[in-house]
Amino acid sequence: MKTILVTTIMAAGLAAAFAAPSLGQEGLDLIEGPTTFDIDPAHTTILLSWDHNGLSTSFAAIREFEGTLTLDPANLEASELSVTMQVDSLDTFWQARTDDLVSENFFNVAEFPTATFESTEIVLTGDTTADVTGDFTLLGVTTPLTLQVEFNSVTQQENRLLVGFDAEAAIQRADYGVTRFAPAVGGEVTIRVSSELAATI
Repeated sequence: MKTILVTTIMAAGLAAAFAAPSLGQEGLDLIEGPTTFDIDPAHTTILLSWDHNGLSTSFAAIREFEGTLTLDPANLEASELSVTMQVDSLDTFWQARTDDLVSENFFNVAEFPTATFESTEIVLTGDTTADVTGDFTLLGVTTPLTLQVEFNSVTQQENRLLVGFDAEAAIQRADYGVTRFAPAVGGEVTIRVSSELAATI
């Protein structure tokens, strides 16, 4: 489940970067030269979900994270995204389950308190969509991870530029050594993110 968290934040940054020059009508033309945006935790939601016995879908949220996106609208492929998520902020909305997931049984947050994502490649797939690939590290294991990102808009509010996006990715928890209760607890974890990032101008 936690693997998703990171996917969530990396999507945030690169979503804006991947927008594409044709998005000037959506506000991309407001960005003048390379600009660094910070993820806005007040307007970012990261949800993880997985199957339970084919009977229901379980959900969790990652509540604490930070990250930056450096975006140059003239050279989107050179954009850079870096995200760190606090795995111990995972919340499944049922305390007993949350306690189990952050324990050694699953994400062992005492030894591995964070998960990180560092972007390595951006591929535009449409006028407002992109695949963002990067190195995702969870439980000391690093694997490539690709987020499907949709750019929403860029806007200016007083002395701030805001970019928004939605993103989705799926990971196999076994890739990070998290196999407990499989297959009753689904091996695939889906992450859905809706986020804003802000830069002061």
